[in-house]
Amino acid sequence: MVMTDSLDDPVRREIDDRLAGSGFNMKSLSIEIGRGDTYVRDFLKKGVPATLPLEVAEEIAKALGVEKKRLDHRYWQDPAAYDRQARVEAESLSRDPRSETLDSRLLRSCAEGFEKALERLGLEAVAENRAKALSLLYEYHRTTRVPLDDEIFNLMAKALARSDSG
Repeated sequence: MVMTDSLDDPVRREIDDRLAGSGFNMKSLSIEIGRGDTYVRDFLKKGVPATLPLEVAEEIAKALGVEKKRLDHRYWQDPAAYDRQARVEAESLSRDPRSETLDSRLLRSCAEGFEKALERLGLEAVAENRAKALSLLYEYHRTTRVPLDDEIFNLMAKALARSDSG
């Protein structure tokens, strides 16, 4: 095992710095991210694993309230190049529908179904309530995996129209 000083590595230093004021200790953060009790300690103090897997970085970033990129070793090698690459990837995702993520396809599907229901029922909704409805539909399907159909969209549209008028 390699012993390491967490201050030698910017990712380890970032986690160590954020951990101090977070309300977490190494063990509680390890448990929060669904890893073994000593995962964070082993990473910070023993250097195991050598680099933080991206899915673990995402969980730690969420728990500590830090940008995910700050827990990616590639970012610290050349932050400007990392940010440029992230912009290029984001732009290519927005242009190529085949590369659309499952979540974005689901969100688009919810929006389309809801808008069709409003049209079908001859209803209108203010933008703020449209956003709320879309969020509720998306979370409902994502958590229950119940398929969204015209009946669900119609119910949401009717409820929304009542809240807009009242």
